Amino acid sequence: MREIIDIIRKNGILPIASIENEIDAIPIGTALFNAGIRVIEITFRTDRALDSMRVITSAFPGMYIGAGTVRTTKEVDQAMEAGCRFVISPGINAKLIKYCKKNDIVIIPGVATASEIEEALELGISLVKFFPCESMGGIKTIEAWARPYPDVTFLPSGGITEQNMLAYLAHKNVLAVNGTWLIDEDFHERQNFDEIEVRAKKAVKRMLGFQLDHIAVNLPKDDLAKEAAADFAELFDEVVTEDEQSFKAGEMFQAMKPSLRGLMGHMGVRTNSLERAEYYLSNRGVEFGLENHDSIEEDSIYLNLEIAGTAIQVLQKHNSQA
Repeated sequence: MREIIDIIRKNGILPIASIENEIDAIPIGTALFNAGIRVIEITFRTDRALDSMRVITSAFPGMYIGAGTVRTTKEVDQAMEAGCRFVISPGINAKLIKYCKKNDIVIIPGVATASEIEEALELGISLVKFFPCESMGGIKTIEAWARPYPDVTFLPSGGITEQNMLAYLAHKNVLAVNGTWLIDEDFHERQNFDEIEVRAKKAVKRMLGFQLDHIAVNLPKDDLAKEAAADFAELFDEVVTEDEQSFKAGEMFQAMKPSLRGLMGHMGVRTNSLERAEYYLSNRGVEFGLENHDSIEEDSIYLNLEIAGTAIQVLQKHNSQA
């Protein structure tokens, strides 16, 4: 169960799809997979929902499918038979929650009030879907709830967009964002699968927020490193500082004393979420150095590759918890 929740958190975005025709399931799954998203909620709002779940779980064994708008234990059984890994219910249904817990099935029930959060906690549930999020106060409501309920994690849904999702993802009590903005309700009429992929890629890019942070060059002698840092500092009116490994000119430039990673040096890239960046890059076939087993705690990881003789370091942004 913990694995499924971790996967949802690492993806950061849990798209919702109501699929009218199972034939559309393949291009939808392809669009999300190509964007780096490995989770999807398929709702029980259509007659072809179960067939769509089966198609995606068969075609994309690496994706985690969740069944949405689940209201009965029969639908839970049907979703599990179709290959789903978790279920999402529109509200607090004690019978449904007890059934899922008895069968070790992850269920994320919907809440809209503090009283419903209390009900969920009484039933042993601390991960809830906050819906309709934006119309109920959005991130400000989550911030207010997080004070009396610090042990509750939220999946905000309803009104989430590419423009406002970062505010939610930056909150420590938010697991991921959930919504239909990537897959319009009328996609089955417009067949806009290329547009879905473009939207998904933009959303993932915005979520990760990759940004060049600094350049470091390898130099053979300390005096050459010191001179290079001084030249850069003078040019851009920065201050030179020294540590065990390098001379730094502000935050942008490092002249390394010994030759460390990279034939020529390394570049640092900042991200909104080191954990999500590591997951995203891993899914793209990137490997990491053996020393990165504690990378998240160190707020930095090195990719096990070089570009033009330059190693790449990915770092957590200081002002982001996303």
